[in-house]
Amino acid sequence: MTPATPSSRASLPPFQFTEHFKTFVEENPDLVRGSISRISKRLDECKDFRYLHTPKGIIYPYASPAFITEEGLEEVRNATQLVANCYEDLARRMKADPSLMEKLLPDVDGLTKWGFFQDHGYRKSMPIYRLDLAMTAGGLQMMEINTGCPGGELDGGLIGRSFLEDEMLRSFGTFLKGQYQFSFYDPREDSLVRLLDCYAEFRKNSERGFPEDPTIALVTSTAQAYYLIPECRGIAQYYRERGHHAMVGDLFDLGREKGMVTLRGKQVHLIFRKFSSESFLRRMNAEKGNFTAEQRERVRDLLEAYLNREVCIVNPLFSTVMQDKGFLARMREDYPQLRNLIPETYILSPDVLARKGTLVDRIKGGEEFILKRRISYGGKWVKLVPSDIRRSFDSLLHEVPYRWIAQCRVKVPKGFFLYADNARYEMGQYYYNINSFGESFFLRVSPGDRNTPINASQGGAASSLVVVCPVS
Repeated sequence: MTPATPSSRASLPPFQFTEHFKTFVEENPDLVRGSISRISKRLDECKDFRYLHTPKGIIYPYASPAFITEEGLEEVRNATQLVANCYEDLARRMKADPSLMEKLLPDVDGLTKWGFFQDHGYRKSMPIYRLDLAMTAGGLQMMEINTGCPGGELDGGLIGRSFLEDEMLRSFGTFLKGQYQFSFYDPREDSLVRLLDCYAEFRKNSERGFPEDPTIALVTSTAQAYYLIPECRGIAQYYRERGHHAMVGDLFDLGREKGMVTLRGKQVHLIFRKFSSESFLRRMNAEKGNFTAEQRERVRDLLEAYLNREVCIVNPLFSTVMQDKGFLARMREDYPQLRNLIPETYILSPDVLARKGTLVDRIKGGEEFILKRRISYGGKWVKLVPSDIRRSFDSLLHEVPYRWIAQCRVKVPKGFFLYADNARYEMGQYYYNINSFGESFFLRVSPGDRNTPINASQGGAASSLVVVCPVS
């Protein structure tokens, strides 16, 4: 059932207890200092809360949780599901009418287009996704969606658990006179549920006799290993703790023999894809990358196994096309129920010049709009500084038309957080956004200004979303 459309001006229940938490922190400096030290130590001992090969004792920056009411959480979940439903509908429309995909994605390579239309064994085109959201005074605003290999659920899971198990939040509950309790839904559980749902459908449609309990492989690529091998290891460990067989490997570690896919010689039934479509395609193209013939053959074998339903891959290999930022403009046009969620967005093309009114001046001024390349990630190819926008607008519009979008600037909120860098911390008001996986969430908290992308590569701290509900 599609959720009701969020009201345009109805303000969401705000994050609660921010001022209470600030007062609590200021009144208990020794407790807070000890808590940060304990949590940093706990995250360090996890071994996966860091980049690949980072030495022990050095971990990601992280921040204290944001607190939200049950009502606020329901609003976010409903909005998230609404967006996901509309994106799934667009995927279905493109599969039913290939000319629509040609119109919307004229620059996508032929293999990707072909791969998008292949039957991968279950219905959803993007069962695991991540929305980047801002909770503004006027309601939620969606900045973009990641459907390729969305990351971050390990960070949110580890931080949420660490804070909930620590003395500081227990003491904060006492500070609130025991009238409220805190809860947290681990994003790793969210991804596990979605993976297994896809696998159950895949297995039902297969005649190959797949086992009910699959061996799960979390697979990334060398290009993304620095960020994603630790995440894969941490998620796999969680899956094992939940009673499932889970392995971690590189694309080149996969093999194919006798109608089955193996990881270092052991059959795997379900692959959690943590590599991009671009990484996959580069490894099949002899003109791109310095890969051996054997390595290229392994990737081609995986594609053939995928097409022959010898393994279940989530997300589908070519679902990355759905995160093209140009779709944001189309979604606002085709799905009126999203117009209050998606900021005003335009593809930079001659069509912008043809529009009447002051649109070009509004975009080119740099204060009202930002610019993003349609295919980008990690805060790369995003222009937020007004002077940079004014300087580059004409060249982007005329030299690389249709490759960039202009998106109305979102008033990203600030909140009170403890910002910790290893065992050291500072506290204050920081910009943040909500990263929604559907039922679960994590946050990025930025130490920068409004023109600093909120992501890990810009020093953004990982955090979690904790629900506050009255004690019954």
